Amino acid sequence: MTDHEERVTSYGVYTLEKFCNLYPGEFTLPRDTSVISVTDNKVTVYCGDVKISTFSIIYSENQERFVYHGEFSGWLPYMDVARSTFFKMVDCVNYVNLKFHYGRLRCEDGPAKEILFSDGVKQVEWFDNHERHRKNGPAIKMWHPNGKTGLKKYLREGYYYRKDGPAVQEWYDNGQLKKEIWYKDYEENGCYICAAKHREDGLPAYTKWNEEGNIIEQKWFYRGKEQPYITTKKAL
Repeated sequence: MTDHEERVTSYGVYTLEKFCNLYPGEFTLPRDTSVISVTDNKVTVYCGDVKISTFSIIYSENQERFVYHGEFSGWLPYMDVARSTFFKMVDCVNYVNLKFHYGRLRCEDGPAKEILFSDGVKQVEWFDNHERHRKNGPAIKMWHPNGKTGLKKYLREGYYYRKDGPAVQEWYDNGQLKKEIWYKDYEENGCYICAAKHREDGLPAYTKWNEEGNIIEQKWFYRGKEQPYITTKKAL
């Protein structure tokens, strides 16, 4: 049995010190961790009697390092590894659930990332091979604390993409539409350009409303370049 195989199959209950000796340099865990349970490659971390996180680990396919594989969930104020890896505004995040496939965010039957912010806002994101991606529906959805939709973003392979409508839509918490942005892919001089702000029907590619439903800003774009007011496609 190799060294990494022995560590992966070393089931049991560990103190923080013993766990760090078993996986030296692999994971960052809070200092007030009381015990760590390892069963069937799933690690459960406790602070006192409170379960603060669970995650699965597996050795990478090239056998060079341990990676997350399966599901990770935890309270972000405790989990330094998740705070440093996945979020910039970590102080605003309370809880996260992440699903991995050999170290890369991916889930075939639902969102790979679920976030609960400290103000009650909830956000879910779909991934494939660590890129935000969803074929049928928005890859990012957010809800206000009152349950009303706050955001939808349509992406494929990490780029904004939607054929039949705006790729970005935002709403106020009263249900009033706040912003919408249209994007389109195109080919120019033999180069394929992804996710450029664009709209061909004479309507603005960018529109913003106030909470009363009045338009406060509009912008016209053609292949990523802002244009003056456009009434028809021929004007281009």
